[in-house]
Amino acid sequence: MKALIYWALGGIGGIQRMYPFTIKALQSCGYDVHVATSYDINPEDVIKYHGVKISNVHIIKFPRLSCDKFYSIPCDLINTTISATKFLSMIDGYDLVYVDTPYVGPIFKYSVPRHNNLVFYLHAPIERSKPVIPIAKPHRILMHAYLASGTNYDIIRNARLVLANSKFTAYITEKTLGVKPRVLYPPVDVDLIAKYRSNDREDAVVFFARLSRAKGPEQAIMIAKELVREGFNPKVYIMGSVSGQIGSLYVSSLIKLVRSLGLIRNVIFVINPSITEVYSILGRSKVFLHFREHEPFGIVIVEAMAAGAVPIVPRSGAPWHDIIEYGKYGIGYSSIEELVKAVKYLLSGGYNEYFRRTISRAYSFNVDKYINEFCKIIKNVPDYS
Repeated sequence: MKALIYWALGGIGGIQRMYPFTIKALQSCGYDVHVATSYDINPEDVIKYHGVKISNVHIIKFPRLSCDKFYSIPCDLINTTISATKFLSMIDGYDLVYVDTPYVGPIFKYSVPRHNNLVFYLHAPIERSKPVIPIAKPHRILMHAYLASGTNYDIIRNARLVLANSKFTAYITEKTLGVKPRVLYPPVDVDLIAKYRSNDREDAVVFFARLSRAKGPEQAIMIAKELVREGFNPKVYIMGSVSGQIGSLYVSSLIKLVRSLGLIRNVIFVINPSITEVYSILGRSKVFLHFREHEPFGIVIVEAMAAGAVPIVPRSGAPWHDIIEYGKYGIGYSSIEELVKAVKYLLSGGYNEYFRRTISRAYSFNVDKYINEFCKIIKNVPDYS
């Protein structure tokens, strides 16, 4: 049997880390796996940035424009269209096709017959029955206009199987589309991360995400300022991927902010870290900060827990409902004041109350469970061909 995976995102992140784990899962299910992508994928980088060894994979590389040479938004749209067209033109040669982005939807609707064994994985809930153009986010207008022009999420409605990364995502999507996804939590290699877990913990706080304004790294800087003002001497690690000129300029502005606040000894930037760097820092830190409200899941939260860092998350979305289960395995907050109070509590001895059950909870998302559950679901879903 042959399976085709559409590797739709480049860079470093939770979604990107799922691709190699899904390759391993499909191989465990007995599939000969092919990967279609417009990005440069090589096994050495997959190990370095995702901590996953992949082998016996056929990689089909699509042409891609360099967006550093063009205005990035139309360039991204061109690349998306090229990749989606090429990908969907080849799916009929496979027994199973794995897709996790709706941006192939317009091409799917107009150009290609439906594929009977398409599996769609939802990384976020579908909140409207038809895509809309977000006027409040002008940088996304072109991409969403493209999406809205040709789809009512037909690729999801017509999939053989729809999977969701959390109960939160599944619930909202079912209400919106009338499609009931199966929940399959994203995988985390807890056994690998455990090797980096240290008994000697620093008074360190970690923020790890793509370094963009939307992820809120400025909040980590302001928390560092508040901790220092109240007599703490923490290390605050700001880690994440940066790409392109816009990303570099944004990080430069963060560094200037840190210098202006006199926090250069407390705030440490780790740019485009390897997976070893990420796990080593998490493995000796006490606190992990997460800022995004209504997060559909949050793989990095589980990775932090596996490393022994106690997460502090908003009281919303999957981090609160699915991962830390309403405060049982971490701390929730609804205001900046509550967030700062939680950080101070953990750095002042409260860490010892949480860390054992935090680590224990992480094993609920171990990669072995993901692979076994994935194969079980695939095996028991009727073949529509």
